[in-house]
Amino acid sequence: MVLSKSGFRELVEKTTSPLQPSSHEDIFAFCEISDSIRAKCVTPQYAVQELKQRLTHTNPNVQIVALSVRKNVMTFTDTSS
Repeated sequence: MVLSKSGFRELVEKTTSPLQPSSHEDIFAFCEISDSIRAKCVTPQYAVQELKQRLTHTNPNVQIVALSVRKNVMTFTDTSS
């Protein structure tokens, strides 16, 4: 899946939507975000910038899911193996 920067932003916004309950984790979306970073569709710096924006959201549920996305992206994009 090839995403542009705007497509990546939409994916992050959809995954961390305020309409999603904080207990809902979309592992498929987490994998898509990770794959976009690994495939170099977006730079890691841009990905971090997008997640930081979601971490400063006023809705705490968005912040919780953004932290979960960050944790899973770090796991899925681990290149040490």
